[in-house]
Parts: sequence; C-alpha cells; structure tokens
Amino acid sequence: MGTQFWWFFDAAAAVIVLIAVFIAGKRGFSKSIVVSVGCILGIIFSASISGGVAGAIYKTTAKPSNVKDIEHALEDFSITGETKTYIETLGYNVTVKEEKLAEIFAGGGDINAALYKYINNINGRTVDTEEAFNEKMTDGFARIMDDLLSPRLTDYAGAKAAEKIKADMPAMTEVIQLLTAEENDKAAQMIEKEFTGEAYQEIIQTMCLVIVLLIFMVVVKSFAVKLEKSGAIAPMGDIAEHVLGAAAGIISGVTLVAATAAVIRTCVLLGNSSMMLFNTETIDKTIFFKYIYRLVSMI
Repeated sequence: MGTQFWWFFDAAAAVIVLIAVFIAGKRGFSKSIVVSVGCILGIIFSASISGGVAGAIYKTTAKPSNVKDIEHALEDFSITGETKTYIETLGYNVTVKEEKLAEIFAGGGDINAALYKYINNINGRTVDTEEAFNEKMTDGFARIMDDLLSPRLTDYAGAKAAEKIKADMPAMTEVIQLLTAEENDKAAQMIEKEFTGEAYQEIIQTMCLVIVLLIFMVVVKSFAVKLEKSGAIAPMGDIAEHVLGAAAGIISGVTLVAATAAVIRTCVLLGNSSMMLFNTETIDKTIFFKYIYRLVSMI
C-alpha cells in the first residue's frame, strides 16, 4: 500500500500553507484579505453548486455509460455458477447443483434461508448456525458483485456496491431474480441504481468541487489585482500590514490544501487499492492532512 509514505501529504500541506503565508505576508494584509475572503466564499459556493452540477452530469453522461458497462459485464456472468463456486469453498463439504440454486433464486423471498435449508439437506446434517451461514452468504454475494463490477467500473464502485449489499440484502435478492431470469438489462439498471450510482455521483461531485473552486479563486485573484491597481486598497502600516497579511495567508493556504485534497480524493476514488500513495490507508495515517481530506469528503 505504501503507507510508510504518509508523511508526504502532511509535508506537502505544510509547504503549501507556508508558501501562501510567505506570499501573503509580503503582499500585506490589505491586498491579501480580499483573496482570503474570496477563498472562503469559493469553498461555500463550490460546495453549494457542485452537488447539483454533478447530478446533472451523472444523469446525462455517467449513468447511461455505467449501465452499458454493467450489461457487458453480465454477458458471461452466471449468478448460479458464482454462487455454487462460493458455497463449495466454505468448507461444508457439499456439491451444489446450479439447477437447484436457480429454483431457489427464482422464488425470491429470503434467499439465504432457502439456501441454508438446501445446504443442510444435501448430506442430511447442519453445516453451520443459521446466523453464521446468513452472514457468510451475504458477504459472498457482496464479493461476487465486487468482483463483477470492479474490472468494468472502478474499485471504489465495486467496494461501494459490496458495502450496500451487506446493508440491503433484499435489493440484492431482486437483482438475483432478474439475473436468474436472464433479464440482464433490467438487472444492470437496478445494479446501477441501487449499488453503483451513489459512488459515481460522489466521484463527479468531487471533480466539480475542484473545478469550480479553482475557477472561483482565479476570478477572485483577478478582482484583487484590479482593486490594487485602482488604488481602492489602502495599506494600514508596515509591521501590522505584513503580520496580518501572513495571518490572512493561512486561509488561502488551507483553501489550496483543500483543493489539493479534493484532487487526491478523485485519484483515490478513480484508482485502486494497490496505488502506492493515493489510498485511504495512507491518508488515514497522516497527522494534519487527513482532517482536510475528511472535510472535503463530507461536502
């Protein structure tokens, strides 16, 4: 994972803030405060509109594309075959028939309960407690879906789908019924709606947040330059001007770190768990950067 490089994020954040403080201190408070206030307004503005923009982009572009990718992934996929393979690796010493699984899946209802009854009847013995079996099967369906989706979409989308299946097995039961009936188009639409849509909206929203924030900061910077040239900004005195300017620079620096965190979060969401630096485990070990990263993740 490369978690030993966690310090890189804290060091980079510290350098960004120090450079911002130095530049703002040199410029003075009267010139830097406009940019600092603009940074605060930029964060508020970008956070308020990024969700709506992301939703529109997702519906018109990402959603149709994802459904098609899922449909392609389902072309050579067999839910009964995958379930058979998984059950036979649980150490129950049973040989599962796909025809029986198809019958159980087509019936809907509590699939785990029906599977538990079937597995116990194969050799006429109780293979596990029902609670433990249900947990293993739910985990199994989550893994199956993760393995199906990750190669076609992203690791994050696959992991998010697995997480949602564990929390909402009834939705997965409906998907299994559709797959058993070979209604792959409907199954793909439901998988996207129930399990992967939220992940992609989150990815797009993070991208939008970065773009809108950077555009807003460029506009604010241009506005500050115009005010300076027009003479509308008057300095307040040498020492106080530079000291307070440096303090105002902290705001600009933290805003730049937040923008950097949003870019890195996009890399994490679009990447995979094997990436050396851009993974959650590495970021969670940081001392300072993780708090900015978590704040960006909550927007």
